[in-house]
Amino acid sequence: MHEIVAPLALGILIGGMGLFSLVVAPTAFRALPVETAGRFVRGLFPHYYLFVIGAAAFSAVALVGPAPYLAAMMIGVTALGLLARQVLMPRINALRDRQGAGDAGAAKWFGRLHGVSVAINLVQFVAALAAVALYV
Repeated sequence: MHEIVAPLALGILIGGMGLFSLVVAPTAFRALPVETAGRFVRGLFPHYYLFVIGAAAFSAVALVGPAPYLAAMMIGVTALGLLARQVLMPRINALRDRQGAGDAGAAKWFGRLHGVSVAINLVQFVAALAAVALYV
């Protein structure tokens, strides 16, 4: 059974991450005014992170028996998702709000933390792709 469930779980994780990162977010910023697109994407992020956390955790459970080292990798992806959702996202949102209120110093920190969140997302995506490549 794991030979079907594990790759399916990883595929769902990769597909969801790819859809949001490569299609939804960029399309929103091309099709909508920047402020509206920002509010739209900001509203999606909590749900996106819950999806990543859930799909990565499910992938980890599916991989425990057949590939424990890949399960550990997916636990790492889950942990990074929790960090991004519970720690980084609130700080990034607060900095964006302060920036909008005219706090010039907030822009620098927003840029840095946003860069960290993008790097985390890239690491998660590459880890999921690597898990598929190593499992299949």
